[in-house]
Amino acid sequence: MRASPFVSFDERAVIGALKATGSKDPDVLYVARGKLIGAASVPRLVGGALLVSGLAVSAAQLQLGIAVGVGLLLIGWWFLHRGNRNVRMVEKGYAQYTGSFRR
Repeated sequence: MRASPFVSFDERAVIGALKATGSKDPDVLYVARGKLIGAASVPRLVGGALLVSGLAVSAAQLQLGIAVGVGLLLIGWWFLHRGNRNVRMVEKGYAQYTGSFRR
């Protein structure tokens, strides 16, 4: 999976990426999980930066600055929410995949 702020993860994609490792070794799967979480975290970083930027622009208290700041805050919240959801999907897919052959 590539690291992009617009990438969206679901369980099937995570399980597919873990299967693509061709291994059931927990260490290999843990490294693959780490790479997936790294890619899934990019929207969280972008969202955080946009939230901080929105707060800074809004704090300037210019009429145009407040409008732009609120827009940045909303977009930042959306990216942050999307990044958190991506990380949850990676964790859920990892747990499901590793649980399927531990039984």
